[in-house]
Amino acid sequence: METGAIRSYYDAFSVMLLSDYVHGNARLDAALEHVLSSIPEGATRILELGCGVGVVADAISQHFPNASVDALDLSVENVSNAIKLFASERIHFDVRDITSSAPLSTEKYDAVVMVDVLEHVPEQERDRLVLALKERMNDNSVFIATFPSPSFQNYLRTQSPDGLQPVDEDISGEVFEHIARLLGGSVDKFEFKTIWRTGDYVHGVVTRGVKASAGRRIRHQPGSSRARFERVKERLGVRIAPQGIILPERQAGPIAVVVPNLPTKSETFLRQHLSSLPFQTHALVASPFWSDETGRPVGGLRAVTKGLTFARWGEHRADTPLLALWLRAQKIRCVVAEYGPTAVSMLEACQLARVPLIAHFHGYDAYQSQTLHTCREGYRKLFASPATIVAVSSAMRAQLIALGADPTRVHVIPCGANLGEAPAADLSGNPCVAVAVGRFVEKKGPWLTIAAFAEALKTVPDARLVMFGDGPLLPVCKDISRVLGVADRIEFRGSASHATVLQAIRGARLFVQHSIVAADGDCEGSPVAVVEAQLSGIPVVSTKHTGIVDAVEDGVTGFLVEERDVSAMAVRLAELFLSPDRAAEMGRAARERALSRYDSTVTLAALADLVSQAIDRN
Repeated sequence: METGAIRSYYDAFSVMLLSDYVHGNARLDAALEHVLSSIPEGATRILELGCGVGVVADAISQHFPNASVDALDLSVENVSNAIKLFASERIHFDVRDITSSAPLSTEKYDAVVMVDVLEHVPEQERDRLVLALKERMNDNSVFIATFPSPSFQNYLRTQSPDGLQPVDEDISGEVFEHIARLLGGSVDKFEFKTIWRTGDYVHGVVTRGVKASAGRRIRHQPGSSRARFERVKERLGVRIAPQGIILPERQAGPIAVVVPNLPTKSETFLRQHLSSLPFQTHALVASPFWSDETGRPVGGLRAVTKGLTFARWGEHRADTPLLALWLRAQKIRCVVAEYGPTAVSMLEACQLARVPLIAHFHGYDAYQSQTLHTCREGYRKLFASPATIVAVSSAMRAQLIALGADPTRVHVIPCGANLGEAPAADLSGNPCVAVAVGRFVEKKGPWLTIAAFAEALKTVPDARLVMFGDGPLLPVCKDISRVLGVADRIEFRGSASHATVLQAIRGARLFVQHSIVAADGDCEGSPVAVVEAQLSGIPVVSTKHTGIVDAVEDGVTGFLVEERDVSAMAVRLAELFLSPDRAAEMGRAARERALSRYDSTVTLAALADLVSQAIDRN
């Protein structure tokens, strides 16, 4: 990957580093203790490579008051944040690509520190960097590093690829020994640590001339999470919620976006609602206990609030008065509740606090039979209230009206996506490849996609299918591909990073997804992967299913077939495989249509307008 792309990645990754600083991270805490305990007591010059937002450099400066620290990082955003957060006469932050041929400096250092950086140096650049460091180290200096173990790297590659970065090399004991020899020293420490999984991290030290201080242990006290939260708010002008969610300081509002759980990286639509609505936005998280963006329980002690959902306080659920008090204390002017059950949980609190409620439905909450049964009474009260209802498709709007919602209060706003300034894919050179993205669950119909592809292969034998995702039906789908004799034409990639998925989509001829109504009634809402394919300029072959009907214009931006009609889907797949010009024409139309209707700037503006109307009416 080019340096510019890597730099852009780490600029964007800066918010996760800020979140680790504010809310705590066990890996970082252990690394700080290792670094501080390994630096020689009389050290006066220390070099930190890959300083991030400056947390390690600041800790070193606090515990070694006679030392100066040079802290370097590839990311302009990281260094800018580090300077604002930890400005000091004894810390010099600078932007530098440590793998470039430019010399690091003319200084000699008593210690060189790399916290979770060594594994991100490309293998072909590693020896050059280490030899450059050797020239900058004193005869008795130490090299201190922390990095994930090879076993943990393998775990991430197979189970959690979103946890990987653009470059993630394995640093084994043999590699670390090699580094020690290049530095002209010896391995003083190579210790496996358990942070989240057994032996998932390594703390290492290379010494030149002397051994590190044996038995010395320094623990860093970073202050309270509240103090760190306020420091970032004051110096950077943003509030950082857990999971790397940024909440900018704005004048309008304030509003609360209520989520059932902290959104994962893949739940981009929830993260957009938290970060990008034009209001001062507070995050309120329902599980495992009601907490705000600082991670603090809204009612005080976690032990007190955790079980209150099922208790009663007079005529209300016991957590309702606590939520109402929180809404009043934060002067919340509107609540956006993500998913129907979350809106039910907030309804009485909003009524007590006299705050308008927007209930945003997304998928299972409008269709799944068990959810509809559990929330039957709650939905009745929700639809009888003045709450504004948001559906993500016209089909979902009809479903919510059938469940009892007032048609005048149900608005359709699809889930949007934003691919930045990435240009449209050039289909002229793309091979006969179809990409499918989604969990291997019933409503995605992955076995039907495989069956349709197998039939299309009879017409286009050189075609290939790439499937991303994991889930309970993955083993069954692999078996089906073998039974149909097409296993050699299908790649099951498992879970993958968002960037990897988008790269595969942009290199394909088409996107395919055979969504169906599941046995329990579950349906798609507004499938983001379909939207992202169209924003990329790729035509879609899918089914006439809920929100997909809105997203894909049949015969113009792709093809839609009836649910479970494998033969019809096979015909459409073969048609686009055999006609790259038709695929390119549809791809251009798909991108143009998606930009006008599904780009996140459009969908966020529509939701913001509903919020403003709710505030004005209140």
